[in-house]
Amino acid sequence: MMRKRFLLTGEVGMFTEANEQFSWMRIEQTTKLLDRILRLGGKPYLCGEDLTVADLLVYFEYTNLLLYERAYPQLKYVKLWAERMEAVPEVASVMKEFLAALPAKRAALMSLRPPQPKL
Repeated sequence: MMRKRFLLTGEVGMFTEANEQFSWMRIEQTTKLLDRILRLGGKPYLCGEDLTVADLLVYFEYTNLLLYERAYPQLKYVKLWAERMEAVPEVASVMKEFLAALPAKRAALMSLRPPQPKL
């Protein structure tokens, strides 16, 4: 994501509206693909009946949507999978800490965004 790249590199020139729209379009496409994979796989987790590292990695990325206040509630299978992930005690514990820190993280991230140029 562009904001993440900004945090890592300090580059400001990439914050154009077109770049941001393109990024959100790709994230939405990827999330829809995840929903399709979960639906067609017919299993509770990405690789079958059991939780794997794949689920943890994808869930970590999925939770970034919370940081940007984005959600895709129409994606039934992603929602069910996320609920299963959140029912895992270890994941629930980490999410509790993440959600408690979320407002401060969101404010810090948004304060780093440079102002949009006036056209």
